[in-house]
Amino acid sequence: MVTIKNQQRNDQKSEPKNDSKIDDQIDELVSSGENKYLIFYLGEEMYGTPLTSVREVIEYHEPKPVPNMVGYFEGVINVRGEIIGVVDLRKRFGIKSERKCESKLIFDTARGPLAAKVDHVEDVATIRADNIEKNPNLKQDVPAEYFIGIGRAEGQLVNLIQLDQLFTEEELVRPQWGAPS
Repeated sequence: MVTIKNQQRNDQKSEPKNDSKIDDQIDELVSSGENKYLIFYLGEEMYGTPLTSVREVIEYHEPKPVPNMVGYFEGVINVRGEIIGVVDLRKRFGIKSERKCESKLIFDTARGPLAAKVDHVEDVATIRADNIEKNPNLKQDVPAEYFIGIGRAEGQLVNLIQLDQLFTEEELVRPQWGAPS
């Protein structure tokens, strides 16, 4: 198991954020100079997320399926006594891949922790603010709030995303087990 202890992370519960707060956070993140990103692969595409947003990286093992979930929610895992939902980022982004998933990234959301299934964790990279294009001309099918920009790291382009903003508040609503329909 690979574990990244996140010493810079603020352990306070995050509150729901509106668009201007999200924009301010992204501006602060990008304008701060050098930023550390956890680099990972989904299929053949390289992605990065701020290192401070990842609680830990764990080895992949199959989640316990939960019936009637949306397609990109795979089920749940038990991490040291904490039940955590698992999402497949390949399915969320519509990426086809024959690669076997090797890792899960544990991150916090406004409604609690989630585990993101990824193909391979590559490295931690420092990407300077002047090497991030914040406003590329792109059309997206998922919430734009999660997209930080396109970074350049060691001669390669990296899709930079904010994992904790990847799902809308409605998508993160916890099911009411046993509640009448």
